[in-house]
Amino acid sequence: MPRRMITKLCDECSTPFWFPQNEIKLRRFCSHACAAIGRRIPSTEERFQESPVAPQADGCVLWLGAINNHGYGRFTWSGGEYAHQFSYALAKGEIPDGCEITHTCDNPPCINPDHLIPRTHSGNMKDMMKKVRGGGQYKSGGIGNRKLTIEQVLEIRKMWGVRKPHEHRDVSQKSLSDQFGVSVCGISRIVLNKSYTRFSE
Repeated sequence: MPRRMITKLCDECSTPFWFPQNEIKLRRFCSHACAAIGRRIPSTEERFQESPVAPQADGCVLWLGAINNHGYGRFTWSGGEYAHQFSYALAKGEIPDGCEITHTCDNPPCINPDHLIPRTHSGNMKDMMKKVRGGGQYKSGGIGNRKLTIEQVLEIRKMWGVRKPHEHRDVSQKSLSDQFGVSVCGISRIVLNKSYTRFSE
């Protein structure tokens, strides 16, 4: 009994091709050449460039992939595990020995290489403390696209407070969101200590 032949489009070049119906789960490509291309493991640069981002009006380019608890984009590569590190290395070359890649925009999920500079760890800490002492501003992990001062962050946590089980709160995350002009998600990350983790009372 002759095998029934069916047609489908090649996953790589979209050319229609025929094959036996009982092989439908196995056939994805019309030729060995297309299979070699389609099954190729993408390079690190290709993975990075295919990752979702969100350009902002202030020049920041926010990483929309996985992030860590401090708001930095996660991206595993041979030189590290952060998206902003790879963005710098891709645009400007190898990261200098003994240096960290820091944000001039103070926006952890930003991967715009023009907002990234190499600094030593001690230099980075000095810059951070200088901004805090001077009433500097940090963006709330890129959430809500709004800047908050450290004083505002501490006030949000104070207003949210700690409650006993079944105790009613006087404020909601929605009311804090409206009051401070950031998203509910941004407020949630602040009160759960998932952003601005370096600052507390």
